[in-house]
Amino acid sequence: MVRELTEEQQRVRGYLLGQSERYSWIELWPRVTEARLQLVEALRGVTDEQARFKPPDDGWSILEVADHITNNSRSVISLVQTLAIGEQPQSREALRDERPASVEDQPIADLRTQLIELGMQLTGLVGRLPDPPSMTGEHDHVFFGPLHCKAWYLFQRVHDTDHANQINAVKQAPGYPTA
Repeated sequence: MVRELTEEQQRVRGYLLGQSERYSWIELWPRVTEARLQLVEALRGVTDEQARFKPPDDGWSILEVADHITNNSRSVISLVQTLAIGEQPQSREALRDERPASVEDQPIADLRTQLIELGMQLTGLVGRLPDPPSMTGEHDHVFFGPLHCKAWYLFQRVHDTDHANQINAVKQAPGYPTA
């Protein structure tokens, strides 16, 4: 997919590719793990009422954010595994960054647990993947273009950090319910 990236997208893409090519899986692991732990911590103590709250600016609810990250994490884990062993993903479709369908009936505690479980899978990948991995296969990211396996692994750090910040911003929004 050929597209022109904004300056910010180029900066993030450069970070993902540069850092993932410079460092080993083991060196990337703490960065990815720390971001997932910060994300999980941002969800600690959030009630279902708070999780369903939508900021006045039509932003995403915490529940929508958590569901999005859960679905995204599954896809990233699969992409990293597939690309690292030198195979191409079955679908060439780029991951989406869309508001999830209605998740109003999903308890936030369940999504938090899923994010912990997926975080464990994500961090456990390092011990199961080839080192060095195949770096020839790529898969398109909707904002950052084609990324190889280690860039996708590091992408999860950027994604988790971005959405942990989003969750914390929702908590500061006017009208956010008190516990």
